[in-house]
Amino acid sequence: MTGATGDGSGGAVVLRPVIEAVVPAEDAPWPTASRPADGFLRPRAGMPAAEVGLAVYRLAEGTGPGDPFTAGPRSAVVALLETDRLAVPGGIEVVDRVSGVRVRPGCCCGLEDWREWLTVPDGGEPWLGHGPGPRVERAGDDVRIWPDAGRGESPAGGHVRLRSAAVRRLLRAVHADLCGFRLAVRTWAADVVPDLADALTNRIDRDLRIGPRLL
Repeated sequence: MTGATGDGSGGAVVLRPVIEAVVPAEDAPWPTASRPADGFLRPRAGMPAAEVGLAVYRLAEGTGPGDPFTAGPRSAVVALLETDRLAVPGGIEVVDRVSGVRVRPGCCCGLEDWREWLTVPDGGEPWLGHGPGPRVERAGDDVRIWPDAGRGESPAGGHVRLRSAAVRRLLRAVHADLCGFRLAVRTWAADVVPDLADALTNRIDRDLRIGPRLL
C-alpha cells in the first residue's frame, strides 16, 4: 500500500503537529486530560483546557532542581521558564486519509524543529527520530515518508507519497495549528498562572518557532 500521489490528491495527505504525552502523576499541579491512547496530543485552536494542561505538564516535567511540581502550579511554570530552551518531544504527524498510512515522529524527535520540513522542497530530508525510525526521502519531485527506516516493517510496506512542492502548502495547516495552540496556552495560563501567562505564551512562541507567519 502506498500513499496519495500528485500534490496531496485533493487533501488526502495532511500534516499536523503532535506532542508526545505522558501519564501525569496523581498529584499533578493542575487538571490534566488522560494520556491519549496513541500517546500523542495534537496542539490546535480550541484545545480543551485539560489537554493544554497535559501539554504544559509534559514541557515542565523534569525541569529545575528536585520536583518543582510539589510546590504548585507557579513553581512548575517558573521552572519551565528558567530552562535555556524547551524540548518538546513530538514533531509532525503525516496521515494519508485514503490509504490509512500514518507516520508519527520517533523517539528523540522534537516539535521545536518542525520548520526543518520547509527544506524538503529544496531537497532537505528532516530527521524524524528513531525507534522505529521514520524517514523522509526525496525521489525526484516526490517525497516519500516512511513509518520506519526498514520500510518493510510498516503495515503492507506502506508509506505516504506527495509532491515536494505541496509540502509548504501542507505546512500552513501545521503553522495554523501551532498559532491556535499558542492562543490556547495563553487562555489556559490566564486561569492557572495569570501573572506568568504572557511569559509562558512568549516562551512557547519562541521555542516552538511559531512566529506570525510561516515564511
